Amino acid sequence: MALLSGRPRQADVVALTYCRLLVLRKVDFERFLAVNSEAKAAISRIAEERLSMNQQSGNRAAESVSS
Repeated sequence: MALLSGRPRQADVVALTYCRLLVLRKVDFERFLAVNSEAKAAISRIAEERLSMNQQSGNRAAESVSS
């Protein structure tokens, strides 16, 4: 999500076992999106759905705190 929005990342991950990590630089991600329009459309759609879900969760949490 941070790669798409340009905002700082908001999630952390904890590995339960050994893992090998790869780095995806913003410039490489943007280059990939530029040449893969179908992937760009799918990623954008999923990101919008996720953003909407996160906003709804935040709204529900705010409502329960104010109640």
